Amino acid sequence: MKILKIIFFVLLISLIFISGILLGKNLANKSNPLTINNFSPTITPTYVSTISIPPNETKYIYTHQGTGLSFNYPSVYKVTEQPMNGGLDFISLNNNDGVKIDIYISDNPAGKTLDELVDDFDREQEKGPLSVPKPTDKKYVTIAGERAMRRSWIESETGDNIKGGEEVFFIHDGRFFEFIRFFNGATNQEEFEDILNSIVFSRIN
Repeated sequence: MKILKIIFFVLLISLIFISGILLGKNLANKSNPLTINNFSPTITPTYVSTISIPPNETKYIYTHQGTGLSFNYPSVYKVTEQPMNGGLDFISLNNNDGVKIDIYISDNPAGKTLDELVDDFDREQEKGPLSVPKPTDKKYVTIAGERAMRRSWIESETGDNIKGGEEVFFIHDGRFFEFIRFFNGATNQEEFEDILNSIVFSRIN
């Protein structure tokens, strides 16, 4: 009986001793908690070429109050208009970079054909003090639903350093329209085509 008490007492002491060791380790772990480092990766910036995107070129709309002639034109052009004698109106577009477009609008009381009016135009030009350039080509196209004549010419002795030009003639509602383009450098052909393609006739109140 005494032997059993001694064994029990030894086991109890051993259990207490082991428990103490385990408890000490647990306290040590709590006093020195696991440290977690926040990792922030280094980001090296990359550089791209600067791309400049030009803004869309603004287009304006011109409308002639007397005839309803209307067309779009780039904002780089300055527009002036002036009534002239004999029922003739004059509109000028100038981009200040070597391109000028003159527009003449006149009555056609005699009801002449397009070819007759162009012949009259050529005769008037021949009366001027400067030599008249001879067209290099001539063709018929459609402008605003009307039959039109187009022709171009190259450098002549106009005295204004003009390298070339183009003329467009058509009749609408009893009036004769002349579009004459001059250039002394870049032709800006695409701009002129856009103007011609945008021509419409608005209703005049």
